[in-house]
Amino acid sequence: MSVQTDPAHITIADWSLNVNNNVLSRENTRVQLENKQSQLLAFLASRPGENLTKSELLQQVWNKRVVTEDVLYVCIAHLRKALGDNSRNPSYIKTIPGVGYKLLIKPDKSPVSPGETAEKQALASKTTPIQEIAPPGKVPPLSESSKHTVSENKRTIFSLKGRRSVFWPLITGLILILFLAAAYMSGSKPSFFSADTNNPDNISHSSPVPASIREDYQKARYLLFSDNPQPSYQAKAIQLLQHAITLEPGFSPAYALLGELKYLQFQQDKKEKFYQEAQSLINNALELDTANKAAHLTQANMSFWQAWDFPRAQHHYQKARGEGAADHLYAQFLLSQGKYKLARQYSQQYISANPNAYSRPAIAWIYTMAREYEKGYQELMKLAPFQQESFDHHVSLQAIHELQGQEQKAAEQLFWLMARAGYKNSTITEQRQRFTTVGLSGLYHWLAFEDKQQYNLGQYTPPLSLARYAIGAGDHARALELLQQAVNQRQYQVLWLKVDPKYDAIRHQEQFQQLLAQIGL
Repeated sequence: MSVQTDPAHITIADWSLNVNNNVLSRENTRVQLENKQSQLLAFLASRPGENLTKSELLQQVWNKRVVTEDVLYVCIAHLRKALGDNSRNPSYIKTIPGVGYKLLIKPDKSPVSPGETAEKQALASKTTPIQEIAPPGKVPPLSESSKHTVSENKRTIFSLKGRRSVFWPLITGLILILFLAAAYMSGSKPSFFSADTNNPDNISHSSPVPASIREDYQKARYLLFSDNPQPSYQAKAIQLLQHAITLEPGFSPAYALLGELKYLQFQQDKKEKFYQEAQSLINNALELDTANKAAHLTQANMSFWQAWDFPRAQHHYQKARGEGAADHLYAQFLLSQGKYKLARQYSQQYISANPNAYSRPAIAWIYTMAREYEKGYQELMKLAPFQQESFDHHVSLQAIHELQGQEQKAAEQLFWLMARAGYKNSTITEQRQRFTTVGLSGLYHWLAFEDKQQYNLGQYTPPLSLARYAIGAGDHARALELLQQAVNQRQYQVLWLKVDPKYDAIRHQEQFQQLLAQIGL
């Protein structure tokens, strides 16, 4: 098979993908793909024969969006169905266990990036009327991107992330990934772009803003919210915002958005200078306009995820209410403080206002933290028929079964997760035998002290994942040592140490209480 491309069409064997209208066709067959499905197939075609990691695919296709690996899995499944492909004996898309996917074709010539046309349009002359760049009402929420301070992976759990790209990709970790992220899933932190941060209606009216400044600002927003983001967009957006601030130093929205971008750069590069720049910009935005909710939300995220300054975080989350994903992020914060009822309330409010964020596992996670396991289980069962291939669903089930003392069910979920993560069948068979002989504690002992691969099973990444496994193995001394490492490394998932029942076995120990004090919980 081969792939050929031009700026608008990509030919994959006997299939043709029109990237302008997202139509996949051959002979008399025509399949209408969703935008992200089309982008994913186009990106795979741009790197035929290469093993592309899940993190890379999430970064490229869902840049600045907070999603979990399940979104990628479902998208691949739809593409296989459209292509008439078979995952067990693939002709087009092959799964690389524990890594990602690759397109099984050899290129005839170098593909053209499917986003090239969009980029040229987006970066058009500054005299282009803004209405031609971003039609009214078509401004995607930044905040639904890669959330947060966090993203070790943030699965996000929350948006609840990290940010395999920016505030992401995020991350997986228990159900937390549903909130983050991220992100935080792949170990990246959640991203925190705010949905309405720069709604034209939110532009400060404290002083007249020249049309040219508004135009620079709107172009920057368009680039950041583009459905086909390119690597150059972020740098261009920063340039436009800096230009706007230079010409109009009293324009609060530009400071707020640029502050978010600098915070994003900090998440990507971990350079302290970006964090300091972000803090300075957000301070300026709030000095110019104390009601700037976008700036309040960024300040809240920085205070919670990075600074661990919880009183300050709460103050700014309350000021940011009604801004993008503020309710969702505030729910994460409230959960970390043990305020379960309020966390559930704000999470439900966010889901009600954002149907696309509908997530039973997210609510189940709150019930689980509150030790209302049966209610958490019932939440998961509401969508169970549609979640059989969902990584997050199985992570949630595994946690609840384990906490309820149902070892057999918990182990079966672990084996499912191991297969999904990429462990070999022979390895899983060995661990099944181990479980039969020594139970769940023996399986956790292998994960904590013998497993060399350390694939993500929904319990975060080392050293925190190893600490959790050590607890399951009954080695509490080693678990506390590993938890200390996780706190020292500021793994963002330690923010839930106070409430997560996984740690109940060691909660009474003085060293654990010292860890909570070190975090400020």
